[in-house]
Amino acid sequence: MEISLEEIVNKAVRLGADEAHATYIESRGYSVAINIGEISNVIWRHSRGLELIVIRDKKIGVATTNDLSTSSIDDLIKRALNMANSSPKNPWWSRLPEPKPYPEVSGTYDKRIEELRPEEIIEIAGTAMKEISSYDKRVSLRSGVINSSISKRIIANSNGVYGEDKGTSISMAFVVLAKEKEKVGSFAIGHRESRNLDIDIQELSREVAEKALTSLNARPVKSFKGSLIMGYDVAMQFFATVVAAMCGDNIWKGRSPLANKKGEVIAVENLTIIDDGIMPAGYSSSKFDAEGSPRRRTVLIERGELKNFLHNTYTANILNEEATGNASSLLSVGPSNIDIKPGDYTFEELIEDVKEGILVERFSGHMRFEDGLLSGVAKQAFKIENGKITYPVKECMIFGNVYQMLKQISGMTKERRNCYFVVTPIVRVGNITVVSK
Repeated sequence: MEISLEEIVNKAVRLGADEAHATYIESRGYSVAINIGEISNVIWRHSRGLELIVIRDKKIGVATTNDLSTSSIDDLIKRALNMANSSPKNPWWSRLPEPKPYPEVSGTYDKRIEELRPEEIIEIAGTAMKEISSYDKRVSLRSGVINSSISKRIIANSNGVYGEDKGTSISMAFVVLAKEKEKVGSFAIGHRESRNLDIDIQELSREVAEKALTSLNARPVKSFKGSLIMGYDVAMQFFATVVAAMCGDNIWKGRSPLANKKGEVIAVENLTIIDDGIMPAGYSSSKFDAEGSPRRRTVLIERGELKNFLHNTYTANILNEEATGNASSLLSVGPSNIDIKPGDYTFEELIEDVKEGILVERFSGHMRFEDGLLSGVAKQAFKIENGKITYPVKECMIFGNVYQMLKQISGMTKERRNCYFVVTPIVRVGNITVVSK
């Protein structure tokens, strides 16, 4: 940057702000798109932006720019102050955070990703296309994307908070379809994300091709009530929904059913959930959150008991609790890495105990933290009978309640997988309603 964020926030205060907070973000990287088995485009992305937030008499004003010239920054400060002057008071506003030491976070930067050349990321895409097309003549790669990113973030406020952080990431996702004569299977989606250049592209390609093949010859399923086994992606959606109910903004606004349940048992004894913002190589790990508070590790559920909520400084002050380093903005709260402790089962053992049930790899529908409603379509699903996966099923509906399901978990696998910001096992839940579509 050509000018320091500290100078910007200090100037905003000199011009009339009570407090000021500035964030600079710069990111760059490649994006490779695949369409119908061919590379359709390769894009180099580079963006940068500066955001200034000022508070004046509990009125909050926000302005942004990607022009870092002196005149543009002066205009930025004026616009933020004008926005604050014309905004209504926020009676709940207390103050910006004070400086605190930042943790050391390992595994979030890989020089190999920063040094990736376009031909190298194209080669990764080519490997995926080759592996999938050669796996079986019945499968085809319909679409895919590979993204690399190098990001830098600087943050400062008028209380003396200052932090710099940088990180890398790479992600890839492929959509594969299997077809045999007139029979077409369900779309299979495979994805991986990492902060380091360590994704096994061959393993991922073979996995998604096999998923597509196993969905061929799907049959309708009769309605029943039984066990639901949530594959990694469905379990990710499930636990992300649960943790949304523990975010401080949803707590104090009365949107969460868990608001008055701290200290109560809300889940089975073998369930422990941790928000871990400093997890080594975690997809959402960083030194600090969006307001500049240090990331940390917060136990949310321990052996079934609700222990803590997630907070930024704003919600922590409202509820007289401690900030947990989970600001997604000055006013909103979000999780970092959601860490679900592993279970005691292998995948095969999880299946063996099921008399009648369904394994669901993809889910499309509602999982609502506000009331716990789970309702939607099971995709890439398989019927389980007497301890065995018997056949793929056509799309069907599943119904349940997220909060009831927390107490109906009957098993989780030892093996876990990183699904974006959630590290989760495969999860088995009892007494779920499945309805033929």
